[in-house]
Amino acid sequence: MLWLRSWRETRTRFWLCGVALGGNCAGLVFYYNLFCRKRGLLGGARLNYYPEYIRGEIFGSSAVQSFFVLLVVLLGTGGLLHERAIRTAGFTLALPVPRWRLFVPQIGVGLLQTAVLALIPVLVIVALSPSVGLAYPLAHATSFALAWSVCGSAGFALAFLSSAIFEGEYVAPVVSVIVIAAVSYVSDIEALKGMSLDIQAIMSNSGRIAVSPWGKLSVIAAAALLMFWIATGCLYRRDF
Repeated sequence: MLWLRSWRETRTRFWLCGVALGGNCAGLVFYYNLFCRKRGLLGGARLNYYPEYIRGEIFGSSAVQSFFVLLVVLLGTGGLLHERAIRTAGFTLALPVPRWRLFVPQIGVGLLQTAVLALIPVLVIVALSPSVGLAYPLAHATSFALAWSVCGSAGFALAFLSSAIFEGEYVAPVVSVIVIAAVSYVSDIEALKGMSLDIQAIMSNSGRIAVSPWGKLSVIAAAALLMFWIATGCLYRRDF
C-alpha cells in the first residue's frame, strides 16, 4: 500500500514529465526532413546523417539533457518536510510501520519513474523513425537510456536529499539545480576534465563506441546511494 500511495502522490508529475519529454523528442524526429532540406542533405547523405542528428539533437543536446534532469529533480521533491508544511505529516507518521519503511517506497517508485523517463526517448525514436523513412541503432539508443537512467537517479537522489534538509515547496528543487549547475561548471575547468563527473557530459558520450563511461556511471550510482542514505538518516532522526 505504501508503494501504491507513493505512486498516487507522484503520478500526475510523472505523466506530465513523460508527455513533455516524449513530445519534445517526437518533434525533433519529425523535424529531420525539414532539417535535411535546409542543409541540402539528399539521398544517401540524408540516410547516413540521421544517427548523428539524433545523437546531437536529442541524446547529446544540452537542452534536452537539462530538461530531463529538471524533470527528475521535480520527481524527487516533496517528502515529509513538505507534508509538515501543509500539515499532513502527522497522518503519514501515524501509519503503523517503522519510519524507514516510509522512505523506501518513495525512493523505489522515484527510481522506477526515472528509468521509464530515460527510456522514453528510445521508445519515441525507435517507434517514429520509420515514419520518416529512417532507423536508429537500437544498441546505441539502449546505452544512452542506461546512462540517462543512472545520471537521472543522481539528480533524483539530490532532490530527495534537498527535500530532507530544506523546507519549502521551491527550495529543494532550486538548491538541486544550483548544485548540478555548479558541478557542471567546475567540470569544465581544464585541470579537472579527466576526472569530471558532469552528468550531462556522461549522458552525451555514453552511446559513442570510442568512449566508455561505465566506470564513471558506477561512481555516480554510488553517490546516489550515499545521498539516499544521508537523506533517510536525516528524516529518521528529525522531530516532526
